[in-house]
Amino acid sequence: MANYVVSLLGTIQTTASFGVLMGGNSSPERIKVYDFTMGVYDVPSNASNLWQFQRFQAPAPVGNPEQLTSLNPSDSAIGGGASLVVGADTISSEPGYVAGAYVATKALHQQATYRWAAVRSDQRIVTPAVINYGFGITTPVCGSPGLMAAVELYFTI
Repeated sequence: MANYVVSLLGTIQTTASFGVLMGGNSSPERIKVYDFTMGVYDVPSNASNLWQFQRFQAPAPVGNPEQLTSLNPSDSAIGGGASLVVGADTISSEPGYVAGAYVATKALHQQATYRWAAVRSDQRIVTPAVINYGFGITTPVCGSPGLMAAVELYFTI
């Protein structure tokens, strides 16, 4: 089973998603996130953010696609083509979020970095193998909007 990473970089704001990870347009795969880190890399203030990972369905979001990288250089590209999994940031068109379907919610001070890791394989964050289904990362409560932040997601398919 191959392992991949995607880094989502963007601006923290309360009105738009920070980034997304979803099944692509061609034979999408079940994405199984087993580790992620997040934090502010701008000059932080003495404030906090609420980060939420929320499931979505169609419509698919529109954003800046990010490079999905294999952790082992001998592994092939995802399923032979990056269109099977899509990671994006700088979201300009929001996905169809499922009400109340949060897979993670973390309050985090802007001067901190947070890491989450699944202890067992049944604790991973998993998306359905459906075109344009996945999860988005939002900051509905933001102490200082406009700061630059990063979320790095490690996953298998």
